[in-house]
Amino acid sequence: MAASASNIYTMESANMICGNTGNKTAPGITTHLVLQELKLPGLEENYVDHAPAGASVAIEINTHINKLEATFNLAGWDPDVMVYFGREEFRYHQFTAYGLIRDRRQGVALGAYAKFQGRLGRVNPTAFSKGNLMAHEYSIKSIVHYELTCRRRPARRCGKSTSGISSPRNVASTKSTRTKRWLTCCIFRVSWYDSRRIGQAVDAA
Repeated sequence: MAASASNIYTMESANMICGNTGNKTAPGITTHLVLQELKLPGLEENYVDHAPAGASVAIEINTHINKLEATFNLAGWDPDVMVYFGREEFRYHQFTAYGLIRDRRQGVALGAYAKFQGRLGRVNPTAFSKGNLMAHEYSIKSIVHYELTCRRRPARRCGKSTSGISSPRNVASTKSTRTKRWLTCCIFRVSWYDSRRIGQAVDAA
């Protein structure tokens, strides 16, 4: 069986939506005109050493996923976003990041988005100097739910996706590949309420 052709997916643009008004036409505060930098949370498990009394080799045992944090920088001042700092002390807020991913082999534009439930825990203004653009650095802390999803073309063969954290190469269509529908692939989901990582493909209508 021939191996699949290699590919690379690059990110071309991004947007961060802060808050959720409940209105589908205006889900929150868009920052696409002032967004300078966006960093998704790094995923890292915590390990503890274990030296078995009856074995000659020590091992590491994973215990949990370390806390998550996402950061983004906005040019200038954005009072509508800054007021989220310290707002409603015991409530988590919704943040949604959108990205345009380019399939460099086919030239197709793919969509990706990340959903966060957390708190705006840091607002750090950069130093102002004449002739330079001042910005603010923001951090989403105390993240209790993080979900990363992408949309891509159907795979060539039918089948089920592999377990664990999936990648675009191990996503398969559950229907005939003749359909022109796109697949929505949940790459992973990490939740404080139900901590788990899921890799699955569903047919998006």
